[in-house]
Amino acid sequence: MSTPFLSGDANTAQLADTLNNTMREVKSLQDVQIFKDDTGMRRVLAGRGPDGFYGFKVSKDGFDVYTATNENLLFSSSNQSVFNVVDDGTLTSADLTIAAPGAGNFDQDTATTSAAHGLSYVPAILAFVQNTSEYVPVPYTFYTGTGTTGQWVTVSARVDATNVYLVVDSVIAGGSGISYPAGTFSLKYYLLQETAN
Repeated sequence: MSTPFLSGDANTAQLADTLNNTMREVKSLQDVQIFKDDTGMRRVLAGRGPDGFYGFKVSKDGFDVYTATNENLLFSSSNQSVFNVVDDGTLTSADLTIAAPGAGNFDQDTATTSAAHGLSYVPAILAFVQNTSEYVPVPYTFYTGTGTTGQWVTVSARVDATNVYLVVDSVIAGGSGISYPAGTFSLKYYLLQETAN
């Protein structure tokens, strides 16, 4: 903050201008609004934070917005990757095996695994399926087999007002006496405060 200097013969206009400039600088240094919850915890910050942050933050229940890290924030205007995740979990599919229908023919099967989420609305969903040693976003489709004898597998996820679903669809191109196991799949999902509609 600059130091105002006034001469002994400063007039009223100069005095008012100096005082106004000083007040503006003081206000800019204190330009922050903090809102606390019923327990007295600081939960909402609008303005300048202690770490130089300037914007808007909301912390999760039980976390001080002044010191909360990104994973303990519901929202931060400086980090668009912070989602309001209201639930998460893992689903594992049943083992899906289809017997071959015979050479030159096709057959298909679907296995669905579900879990209740307990929310009162249809949330948006982010989901990833485990493929060996990594997670990939769904839907995930792959092919096993050779030539025209093989299996297409698609792993997908969906959510409604009650459940999260892991769906494994398998289609095979026939080869006499051959069966193709789709195997089991692990789905990691995140349900968001944002709704799906």
